[in-house]
Amino acid sequence: MNAANRARMTKLGMALAMWAVAAGGEERVAITLANYSKLPVHAAAVSLDEQLFRGPVRVRRADNAAAIPLARGVEDGRAVVRLFVKMPPTSRLDLVAERTEGWSESRMAEAKPGMLRNSVVRVEFGKKGWRFGFDADKAALIEDGQLDFWVDNQNRGRIMNSDPKDLGLVRFQEPFQQGTPAISPDGRPTLTRTSRLGGFAKDMTVTETFELVPGAPLLVCRVHWRNDGDTPLWIAYVGSGDGVRGRWSKDLMQRPLIERKKSPLQGEIDGGETRCAWLGGICRISMESPATGCGVGLSTLLPTPGKVGQGSMIWGCGAYGFQCNFIDPEQGQFPFLVKPRSTLTNGFVFLAAQTGVSVFRQTVDLWKALQSEKLPSLAPPCAVFVGGEPVHAQTVGGLEKSTNSKIAVRLDFNKRFECRVAGATKVVARPLAGGKKPMTLLEAAQPATVTLDLNERLGWKDEVAFVLETMWDGFQTRPKVSIAETLPVAPRMLSPVADADMTDFAAMFRWGAIPMVVDYQLQWARTPDFASPTEVRVASSHDYPWHLVPDDQLPAPGKWYWRIRGLKGDVAGAWSETRAFTVNNDHSKKPLKRPLTAKAPLFTLEATRVLDYTQFHPDVAADIAPFVGIIAEGMEGKGIPVREFARGMEKIPHAFMLRSHWVGLADIEWLFQRVPNFVGIQGGEHLSSLYRDNKDGDMRYHHRLTRLCAKYGMFFQEADGTYKDDKWQELMEKQGAFVREFGPWLVLSQKNNIIRRQFYSQSAALGLWLGGITHHHGAWEDGGFYWQNAGFNGLGVCTGERTGVLSTMPRIFWTLNAVMGIARGCGIYSLDGQTLMTSAKLVARQPSADWPSAIWYDTGKTTDTFKRFVVPLIRATVQRGLIPTKEQVLSNVKLAVFNDRPQPDLKAWPHYAEYGPLFAATYGFRKMGNIDGQLWEFFPNTGRYYFIPVLVQGNEPLGPGVRNVPVSQLQDVAKVRQVFDAAYAPSSSGEAFVCRVADTIVVMNSRENEDVTESFTMPLDGSTTLAGKLGTHAYLVGKLTASSLWLQINGEYPNRETELTLTFSRKPQWRIEPASAIKDERWDEAMKILKLRLSHQQGAVEIEAK
Repeated sequence: MNAANRARMTKLGMALAMWAVAAGGEERVAITLANYSKLPVHAAAVSLDEQLFRGPVRVRRADNAAAIPLARGVEDGRAVVRLFVKMPPTSRLDLVAERTEGWSESRMAEAKPGMLRNSVVRVEFGKKGWRFGFDADKAALIEDGQLDFWVDNQNRGRIMNSDPKDLGLVRFQEPFQQGTPAISPDGRPTLTRTSRLGGFAKDMTVTETFELVPGAPLLVCRVHWRNDGDTPLWIAYVGSGDGVRGRWSKDLMQRPLIERKKSPLQGEIDGGETRCAWLGGICRISMESPATGCGVGLSTLLPTPGKVGQGSMIWGCGAYGFQCNFIDPEQGQFPFLVKPRSTLTNGFVFLAAQTGVSVFRQTVDLWKALQSEKLPSLAPPCAVFVGGEPVHAQTVGGLEKSTNSKIAVRLDFNKRFECRVAGATKVVARPLAGGKKPMTLLEAAQPATVTLDLNERLGWKDEVAFVLETMWDGFQTRPKVSIAETLPVAPRMLSPVADADMTDFAAMFRWGAIPMVVDYQLQWARTPDFASPTEVRVASSHDYPWHLVPDDQLPAPGKWYWRIRGLKGDVAGAWSETRAFTVNNDHSKKPLKRPLTAKAPLFTLEATRVLDYTQFHPDVAADIAPFVGIIAEGMEGKGIPVREFARGMEKIPHAFMLRSHWVGLADIEWLFQRVPNFVGIQGGEHLSSLYRDNKDGDMRYHHRLTRLCAKYGMFFQEADGTYKDDKWQELMEKQGAFVREFGPWLVLSQKNNIIRRQFYSQSAALGLWLGGITHHHGAWEDGGFYWQNAGFNGLGVCTGERTGVLSTMPRIFWTLNAVMGIARGCGIYSLDGQTLMTSAKLVARQPSADWPSAIWYDTGKTTDTFKRFVVPLIRATVQRGLIPTKEQVLSNVKLAVFNDRPQPDLKAWPHYAEYGPLFAATYGFRKMGNIDGQLWEFFPNTGRYYFIPVLVQGNEPLGPGVRNVPVSQLQDVAKVRQVFDAAYAPSSSGEAFVCRVADTIVVMNSRENEDVTESFTMPLDGSTTLAGKLGTHAYLVGKLTASSLWLQINGEYPNRETELTLTFSRKPQWRIEPASAIKDERWDEAMKILKLRLSHQQGAVEIEAK
């Protein structure tokens, strides 16, 4: 109990003693419970400090003397008396506590094999799982709750696209079985179920314990694994992870539901996924039903781990059910090791809320308490008065015509409230907590009827519990008090901006949400008086809601006006300002403003932290600035108007693109019209949005975005990967006509953080470009995400999917991806991801926050990583003309593959399916430990077969020198190798990836993260040969002309050297820069060999021999 509550209880105790004397010595205490809500109290325990009663009491109803069940207990170290009640809506329960010789406690806890109850909540066990809710009829919150997980005898990392049964894993999905019930000494009803697994997991025992906390609406679920064997076992990482799954009950969790994970102010209608690593490690969430006023809070039982793999799912909450995954305080995410002869414990706590109480806030309190291995003290769902003095306030959204002289309520002042008082002479608001003074709201000589703006008069923030006291002259009837929520604040208009000129299909509206409002009324009309408006009702829980106008409601050409207001039940809010906009129906197309070519590629850098470009000053060297683009993003997530966001862009000497994830189409068109150095749009993981629609109009939005790009000559880059589904094939099968029509403005790329089927995604994007369907293709390094997703934690370490450590990503990895893109002729190179940009202010305060692999700061200052690894490659690419043309790429391609839909062997190839044998026989899959290379292989292990186009467009010819092969003929690894070996003769020897495209040379160490030095020998023209050894995370690019050979070599590790051997017909002239990189250079005249040993202490080394 805090100091303010303790002081209030002391004052209350003194008042009760005086009241008892005034009552003629009868030791009776009046207790009043008030439910101001229109919702029932299904079942509750009201905890009162036992010291208030100064001895044993019994409690009866004042009206009929019926006994009220009570039980004693301890909460937060103090003795309490719990009264167990149920209350109908808008009701009052007057009770009397009478002194007795001894306590007469009721048995409120019950434990049976099929049921536990504590008279507040109960959990029942059935064939489909457990059912949790209030201890009342038709008051369930959760149904079919069930523990579900897999056990493995090795750490395989994350298992996806494979049936765990095929891998031999053992599943725990226990059918219904009776448990052992008990009631603990402190009154907790518990049920324990123990199971032993089979197969290799026969030595594992699983114990489930269900526990109800006395007097609290909490269910504690514990799982205890015990390994009695001599070999380690793992709780496996299958799919999105495992734990407890269940359904929301239709009794009290009626749709629409609101999920809250970050704030009590905004939520997500019907929920979504919460990945705790993207939310600051917050391992708790809440789900509520506004229709019933009830909700469920979910929290991890154990203290939150300090580190959890990026993107690890903790909660998956949707409209119909939930999944909560285990997180271990020490091991973090799955897989969990259960050592031989040892145990492991985990679990969750479920909280039940009612009468509109903030389940989010209660869940936060629960989670915070659990971090200290405690349980919280939760306020009852009704107002409580003892001896006429308030003890607890009730959370309400309003009340109607109450005649109580004291009303104890808790209001959330993030909302707006109006108080209407009739017949009072004085109204005072007295806060229950310390630190706030009473506020007099009305003082009059005669009874008055007034309407008070509580927010304005009180000036309080967030939730505040207080007593509203009314006084009157004593001759009139009691004053009536009503509190109602109002909406005097209008939504803030964002898009379209005032006087926007936009295409009809760009009709999309966006505004700033009103806190705790999810319904809006949107109008647009021909006249500013809105005499004949088009009107829609928009339900959205986003911070910045939007409405994408359907095709059949697009505004006709001409001038229009729009406005927006919030709605809450019967309350309609204030209208926003009125904005004008003008519509045209010009659907023409323009050639690309900034084409991507071999001579004019674009290297893009993400500026995700930059929201003010007037203060952003990139220091990129002037000679490469025309080839470096900036990806702007974030305005839609921060509610920044496009005019404000765009300020300063035109003065920066770089091409600009916008990362568009539901940015208003009218704002995008405004940028196309007004920012001269704007060249296009960059998506990201939205390939399926080009062919798959949803209730929000995802495909409609992306098709219109593509049409806007075509109208203004901008390109639309979309990068993605695919899992077991086949996004690339589905795109062409479902929206092939659209892709072909707008292909000249489309640039498709493989996004390397989608780690499965990487080779296939590269090949599909390549095939669309070579087939003349898309304008170009690209290489995308999602800095850190690939590294972490692949499970890399330092050189040579792979611990399984999503267990990698971002800070260990090699700084050169950006460049290695680009080098591979150069080899296959990419036109755009995207440097993106979580480690790319760092906050300069944060690093100044906390130097350890600086990512080693960061490219630049939010001021525009570039890092040593950018200068050492990225700049040399960009400069060489554009000055030396390293990128091959489409014709040159095609000259290297002998075979292309199309999908004629064979039945794949998914057991052998769980990730690559029908393409598994193709890439295993050509590019190759290695393992790191027991982690399959299908999961993380990104660099081909050999360049013999160059890059293989996959024709998702179908069996269409690429050219006279290319033969198309159906994938059905490539289902056997040996057969694939035979076919491809016949088509591609060896052009080099050694272990490294080596390829030559026209006069461009590319050599890479083919190991993504294995500490292996690889050799290579590559015959060039005539008697010229290039050979050497490349260490891990190193590359060589070169240009061969009739009179010279130019090379650039770079590597991650300064203390490792590169060895090269060059053979010529006669002694050449050569130059090496920097000269300090030369550790050894020797010309052997007899052998006509130049041997070099080079240091990378200063980064890239360049050699030119003539």
